[in-house]
Amino acid sequence: MPTSRHAILFVTPFDADTSGVNIGTGRHGFGHVALWSGIVERGKPIVLDSSMTLGGVAFRPLDEMTREKPYSALWLDDRLGDWMFRRTMRCLGAPYDFGGLFRGRKRSDTFTCSGLICCALPIQLEQRCRPKRGPVSPNDLARGLGVPKWSSTP
Repeated sequence: MPTSRHAILFVTPFDADTSGVNIGTGRHGFGHVALWSGIVERGKPIVLDSSMTLGGVAFRPLDEMTREKPYSALWLDDRLGDWMFRRTMRCLGAPYDFGGLFRGRKRSDTFTCSGLICCALPIQLEQRCRPKRGPVSPNDLARGLGVPKWSSTP
């Protein structure tokens, strides 16, 4: 069990939208991403996320985000996790970046799920994760950060 309380959570596709993200961005196995920083409410882990459903950056229960589908956790050391959490907290309440789904991030005050996580990374990691063209996706983040491709077979 990791000693850190911080993790980037990569969620397997759970609907048409997240399946489309996975297929359209290289089929690495992920369709959504969020940050967990050890917050638990009423016995449930709470993640910091950005989604169309939420209308932007907000907290929500992990099981609501994953819709009970599998996910992979990239555990962060506490120093990096604390730093990323502080950076994402500054974005709390920011609207969802509908345009960023198609053309890449143009504004600094709106976020997709992967745009939120990418912008919270230190610059050297952000550069490793961002594609040359188009928006950053959960699969780009997973590849750039070394998260193995998801496979439903053992």
